[in-house]
Amino acid sequence: MTGRSFSSVQLQSFVSCLFAFAALHLVACEKLIHPSLEPFAAYQLIPPAAIIKEGLNARFFGATTIQIDDGETTILIDGFFSRPGLPQLLFTNIEPNEARIGAALEKVSKPAAVLVAHSHYDHAMDAAVVAQRTGAVLYGTNSTANIGNGYSKWTEKRIEIPKHGEVRHFRRFSVQFLESPHSPDFWFSGEITHPLKSPVSVSDYREGR
Repeated sequence: MTGRSFSSVQLQSFVSCLFAFAALHLVACEKLIHPSLEPFAAYQLIPPAAIIKEGLNARFFGATTIQIDDGETTILIDGFFSRPGLPQLLFTNIEPNEARIGAALEKVSKPAAVLVAHSHYDHAMDAAVVAQRTGAVLYGTNSTANIGNGYSKWTEKRIEIPKHGEVRHFRRFSVQFLESPHSPDFWFSGEITHPLKSPVSVSDYREGR
């Protein structure tokens, strides 16, 4: 009984097909994980052109980003706009997407402070860019500070590391910083102990404390 042999051209074609299938599968998975919000536009309560300008307002920008504004002062939670896709997260190093950040900031009132919850990429990756472009002070842990310290374009860094229980005042806002546990996450726990210069692996964005 003789086995069937394959030429190098056939093997290359087979491998190419496998890679193409894998790429299509990843794109499909990404669409499932990051589906479009367009089908839900009709259910939006406040159209973008009719955002209320008076009183206390909170505006959600997706993922972990919330803008809180009282008409005089703006505070931005996290400020994450880059949204790297699944293939990027799995196979490449990641870095802030400055074009996306710039486009998003056109819709954001100039913040006095950027408050970062913790230092995973989907909270902290863009924070230094946002602070540098807006003149805001960056507040976070030592790990978040090291993300800021690694951003070379931010020459006049303004980074604060509040202590547990400390209260900071931003005109009429008072914010108390409380240390709290993250949900169980053994993949990216730990701290960022040195200035983080992107692009880096998603796993380099450690939780911090």
